Order: sequence, then structure tokens, then C-alpha cells
Amino acid sequence: TGDRLLQEVATRLREALRDSDLVARLGGDEYAVLLEPLLQREHLPLLVGKIQRAMQAPLRIDAQLSLQPSVSVGWSIYPLDGQDVEALLAHADQAMYADKRARRASPREIHA
Repeated sequence: TGDRLLQEVATRLREALRDSDLVARLGGDEYAVLLEPLLQREHLPLLVGKIQRAMQAPLRIDAQLSLQPSVSVGWSIYPLDGQDVEALLAHADQAMYADKRARRASPREIHA
């Protein structure tokens, strides 16, 4: 079941992106997406939104099992956020965990 879930997530990611983009599973339930250069930085939130929408529908694993995924996204841009792969992944990882924390925070915590 876990393998089927990971495959379905990868398929949805591929379908949400351009043919020139690369999707790689880092481990567990984390994926990295390497995008071809964007003409404008403003295009990045559009692609992130496309990924989030692709993951909104329940994942049908088999006839009896359907799961609702949640998605947290973090990104980094070369060379603004790092000069090498390690720095870029670290920056994206920090941004992803910030997104997770923001999603878990209740409205009371956000406004306090």
C-alpha cells in the first residue's frame, strides 16, 4: 500500500509539471522537483499552486482504500538561496518545514 501511494504521488507530480522538469523521491514521503530555468521568478508560485491542486484529490490506492494527502512545499532558487545542491536543498527544507508549521497552526495561534 505504501509503495502504491508513493507511486501515485510521483505520477501526480509529473503530471503537474512540464516535461523538462525532474521529480525525484528523496526518501520517506519527501520529493524534490528540479525545474528548468523560469523566465520570471513570479512563475514559481504558479507552479507550486499547480502541484498543490494536483494533490488535493483523494489518492485511490485500490477499490477499498482512498487517502487524502496533505502537501507542504518549500523552494529555493539558484543562486539566490545557495550556490550548491546542499545549500539549495537545505533552504528548501527549511521553507517546507515553515510551511508545515503554518498549516498546523490554528487561527488563534496565528493571530496571537
